[in-house]
Amino acid sequence: MATLLAEHLSFRYPGGGFGLELERLELQSGEALAVLGSSGGGKTTLLRLLTGLLLPEAGQVRLNGGEPLGSLPADSLRALRLRCMGLVFQDFALLDYLTVAENLLLPGRFLGLEPGAAGQRARHLAERLDIADHWQHPAGRLSQGERQRVAVARALVHEPEFLFADEPTAALDPDRRGRVIDLLLEAGSSACLILVTHDPEVAARCPRQLRMEDVRS
Repeated sequence: MATLLAEHLSFRYPGGGFGLELERLELQSGEALAVLGSSGGGKTTLLRLLTGLLLPEAGQVRLNGGEPLGSLPADSLRALRLRCMGLVFQDFALLDYLTVAENLLLPGRFLGLEPGAAGQRARHLAERLDIADHWQHPAGRLSQGERQRVAVARALVHEPEFLFADEPTAALDPDRRGRVIDLLLEAGSSACLILVTHDPEVAARCPRQLRMEDVRS
């Protein structure tokens, strides 16, 4: 069972601007947490702390009872993210010169997954998210909503233990927004899911919620 534990986290940007204090957050496989707050309220900062993309001034984040993320060498932390995490960024972080298929299969290639099985899962996700028609199209030619759905599918291809999604429905219409949340919650039934959103309807579908005004300092 996957577990995430964050304790006594403290962070502040240089110059005395935004800061946060999180006493304790514990999550395990099958639990979904929505992080709510206004734009600029620190939701993305918290997500970056929980994934080791930012390091706290104090406190620690541990995955599966391992070493604190802040104590891991940079290459080990990158390998851990690649192996165990599915990440959906607000800017999508796609390689625009690669096709949709190539973007989706990239995590599996880095991880040495069996190509046939990885390809079948990628195709299944593309069909679920209504992007299969763009399978051989370069990602750079897609609309914002299509790119967002590619980013979601890519985060799920390798069936990670930890899913971190930053506003994964911001560019989507209501129907496709529902499909994305359905798929994330389905994947979250066997993973730790942390979903950043400003949409109360999306957040309401997560059994647990954290409001940024409760951890800002």
